[in-house]
Amino acid sequence: MLAAHQAFRRDLARLVRAAAAADLADPAKRQSVAAGWELFKRELHLHHTAEDELIWPALRPRLAHSENALSVLDAMEEEHERIDPLLAAVDAAFAQRDETAGPGHGAADDWPG
Repeated sequence: MLAAHQAFRRDLARLVRAAAAADLADPAKRQSVAAGWELFKRELHLHHTAEDELIWPALRPRLAHSENALSVLDAMEEEHERIDPLLAAVDAAFAQRDETAGPGHGAADDWPG
């Protein structure tokens, strides 16, 4: 899980840069990118919700005998706090790009978010 979260952070940091530079003047391309971004956010949210509400609470009592295991679980929970700001940064990068692109490039409120 830690490796997956590290990959999410890496890819989201790259996506912030890509979103800021994206040429989304074509409405079809813009709609496709927006749909893909929303799907990614929804799936990641479902993944984190399952961990937070189902997996971690079930594991914590089973790992109570091991401080090392609990520290790993704590680290995995903390990963969510590091990923959420990156999701917001991608949304902000798309919005910033729209503000600087001017008319005809789509409004920031076209992006679900």
